[in-house]
Amino acid sequence: HIQKQSYNCLEILCVNDGSKDNSQKIIEKMAEEDSRIIVVNKENGGVSSARNKGIELATGYYIQFVDSDDLIDYDMVEILVSALEDSESQMAICGYRFSCGQPDRIPMQGIWTKEEFIERFHMYYTGGFICSPWNKLFIKDLIKNGFPEDMNLGEDAVFNMNYIMSVQKICTVNCAPYFYEVGNVNSLSWKYNEKALY
Repeated sequence: HIQKQSYNCLEILCVNDGSKDNSQKIIEKMAEEDSRIIVVNKENGGVSSARNKGIELATGYYIQFVDSDDLIDYDMVEILVSALEDSESQMAICGYRFSCGQPDRIPMQGIWTKEEFIERFHMYYTGGFICSPWNKLFIKDLIKNGFPEDMNLGEDAVFNMNYIMSVQKICTVNCAPYFYEVGNVNSLSWKYNEKALY
């Protein structure tokens, strides 16, 4: 679905983080057929390392993340870019759907100053909209801190919070164009943790 986006002026960076399967061959074949695809092969360093490499090499104005086992609707990029530009914001946040039949998570529509967003932070955090990077659109030049590579839990939230603190306005979009492939629903990442919020 990434290649078929309605917003087709894309640079598609595929970071192969030391995969042991046929991923490298598959994405290299796709790159031969689509000049927008850039393949980056690196030694395994974890998801934060892979995302940081993507940020480092990206040449576009915007940054969006998609995990390798997830899907996005054909108009997700267009939705987020339009929302961000129409609201003159520096970050756009949308909702997402699950592969396991859980209800969609869709945020309240809004355009917020940073201070207004922070006032509503607990609502967005407990609603599941803060921690992941893949339901958001970022402006590359405003990313001052990458994903911390010395953490194995909460690194996405740290990245997002650092970014939020560097912007002046945030928009939220009440739709769910991202499809999240659920792994182990009993894992730590699925547990609400008040200490993690603190």
